[in-house]
Amino acid sequence: MIKYLNLYSILFGFFFSQNLFSESLIMNNETRSFKKYFYIRDTLYTLSNYIIEVYLPAQKIYVHSRDGKVLEFKCSTGNPRLEKGVSTPEGIFVIQNKARKIYSAQFDSTLMINWMGFNFNIGFHALQGNAYYKHLGRQVSSHGCIRISRETSEFFYSNIPIGTPVFIHSGKSARVIAFAQKNESYKIENKKSLKAKCEENLKLIYAGLYQLKHHKLIISEKNLSHFGIELGDENKIPPQLPDFLKSQPYHLRRNLFDVKEK
Repeated sequence: MIKYLNLYSILFGFFFSQNLFSESLIMNNETRSFKKYFYIRDTLYTLSNYIIEVYLPAQKIYVHSRDGKVLEFKCSTGNPRLEKGVSTPEGIFVIQNKARKIYSAQFDSTLMINWMGFNFNIGFHALQGNAYYKHLGRQVSSHGCIRISRETSEFFYSNIPIGTPVFIHSGKSARVIAFAQKNESYKIENKKSLKAKCEENLKLIYAGLYQLKHHKLIISEKNLSHFGIELGDENKIPPQLPDFLKSQPYHLRRNLFDVKEK
């Protein structure tokens, strides 16, 4: 089961002492959802009004709006067992291009409806016919793209602009995305600088030093290429701060999602 927080709540965070944080982790060391709730994450920001989240284990898409609303859609992602098939890549991307109709040069000129690309030849799209509908929200079935219904594709194409972030994950990300706020300052870097500073942020969070220094970065189609940004590994984030920071209050940012395991 996936429980979603109002996106505005992740933008303010909460302050706790290190002692409270450590004690809570020890008391709940078998409650994965609790640890995911309190782990610090490297947060990237967007000026867009939407964030598209693709949660691979559930084959679901969640469209988060700046006003706090969340819409849920079914999808079917890449099946590496198919001939020429690949798994849909995890990572943080942005919508790079859109087209009402395109034909696949790789797969017998298959018509892809309401194409929205984000990772080279991988993107959201619908197909003709209804045969593939039975896989939506149930299992992987594509050659790498994210298949959606024609109704969903029409909503996406009409409402989601180029530059909208796409967050594809399996629930173990060291990064999240949040909406940029008018009263805060951010850096809009070029492609080369964004990549370098994202790598630095990941090193800082793995070292437990994220509270001392990190870059608040904006992502868009202007500075994020088709390669996207890696998610990192939540298991590499230390459960407590270094000794010299333990006595200081520090900022915790809520995760975009809270996955509760059965």
